Amino acid sequence: MSEEQNVFTKDIEGIIKKTIEINKAYFEKGSELIRQFQHSDKKVTDFKAPDSGAIMGALSTFAELNLEHYKNVLELGLEYTKKAFSGAETAEDAEEVVAEPEDYADEPAFILNGTGSKGDTVKLQFLLDNIKEEKVLCKFVNFDFVNVDNPSETYALTTTFEPQSFELDMNASQPVLISVIIDPNAKLGTYQSKVQVEGFEPIFFLIRVTITRKTTAKK
Repeated sequence: MSEEQNVFTKDIEGIIKKTIEINKAYFEKGSELIRQFQHSDKKVTDFKAPDSGAIMGALSTFAELNLEHYKNVLELGLEYTKKAFSGAETAEDAEEVVAEPEDYADEPAFILNGTGSKGDTVKLQFLLDNIKEEKVLCKFVNFDFVNVDNPSETYALTTTFEPQSFELDMNASQPVLISVIIDPNAKLGTYQSKVQVEGFEPIFFLIRVTITRKTTAKK
């Protein structure tokens, strides 16, 4: 049981105890008042002491009202306690069923940069190392090239990997050659494509290609 639940329960118990103390005081003061009337030496000409039946009836009614009040207070405290405990259990259950987030990479493992003009083929290469303690079946999956300055502008530049898929033994390395054909109709700018390596999820890297204006040699 949490500390908050203990404090809540003690507060409810305190309210009930205070209510009982107040009603005990009412009983004591009421009885004392009746005794004062019965043993008073003062003469009260117009006062007629109530008979014992009326007194007992009044006390009985008063007791019934207080018992009903106790019942209502207890039910109120019980209801609040149930809700408090139910809310706490629901929160604990929610914490238990929340699935752990899957691992993901926010940043690329590395970026391969290349430059070319419209119609050119940009050649890139890198070395893929297997640091896992098992053989891995690798396959490259790349996405469209997105303009770095204007993400709404994309191109499906033809990209090939040599090799495209392969098995990589534990502690082994594989050189990979990448070819990117720049679309003749592409606009000048810098574009990048996200590349995932199946078998090494969630790691990914970027291919970043800057398309420049083709220069012509002066005669």
